[in-house]
Amino acid sequence: MKIITDSTCDMPFNEANASGIEMIPMKLCFGEEEYVDKITITDEEFYKKLSECKTPPKTTLINSGQFLEVFDKYKDEEILILCISSGLSGTYNCARVACEMSGRNDIYLIDSKSVTVGLMLLVNEAVKMRDEGKDIKEIYETLLDFREKVKIVAVLDTLKYLVLGGRISGFAGHVGTLLNIKPLICSENGGIINSGKARGRAAALEKLKQDVFENFKMDPSKPILYVHGGDIDAIAELKKLVGREAPAYTIGSVVGTHAGPGAVGLAYFME
Repeated sequence: MKIITDSTCDMPFNEANASGIEMIPMKLCFGEEEYVDKITITDEEFYKKLSECKTPPKTTLINSGQFLEVFDKYKDEEILILCISSGLSGTYNCARVACEMSGRNDIYLIDSKSVTVGLMLLVNEAVKMRDEGKDIKEIYETLLDFREKVKIVAVLDTLKYLVLGGRISGFAGHVGTLLNIKPLICSENGGIINSGKARGRAAALEKLKQDVFENFKMDPSKPILYVHGGDIDAIAELKKLVGREAPAYTIGSVVGTHAGPGAVGLAYFME
């Protein structure tokens, strides 16, 4: 069985390769310059360019042809695909078309309804079940249940990139910056929504803690993953508040384009 995902899960390629995962990279464009996510541009280089640009970069979906090329590499294996949420990208629909075009009945496609480390949580669970010897149908059915429980919560450090992306007005962004407003975001029904705001990072992290333990209650028996936009100190603060140790990963280009540098958060399974 081959597990396939896309680079929006923000798993480093060395980890994906070590786990036997085929990770298809997204592409992004800063103006006329095109880059392959995590291959021709690192996450660190992405944030440097993001901080210097006046217009946000554009990301391109993975098209049906790319999926078909990958399917051809695994003609004798069953395939499980976990895609970025269809609410955030057209990649899932392209994968669905490719599955139909392939004429195969041994490809199982899942709309993760998530992104970044939320998607990675599901990929990790797929790997774990594969290594336990479970068959692909059981893994597929289990992941369909698991995806409904995955929650991403995060605090953004700046409103600048929400303004650049047209998510809020320039005036609101200016006022929010003056007041040191930190927006909170979370995953909801396959999208990313604004879930609140606070003045200053400390207050915002306390609100995020409230989300994790009260509003979107975390299942303490299940794994979690932390995520950040380049601010390791903020991750240390967040780990202290949540009270659980877990790996931390860098937010990649798709979410990072809107979140900007300095964002911090986590993904977990709700009760």
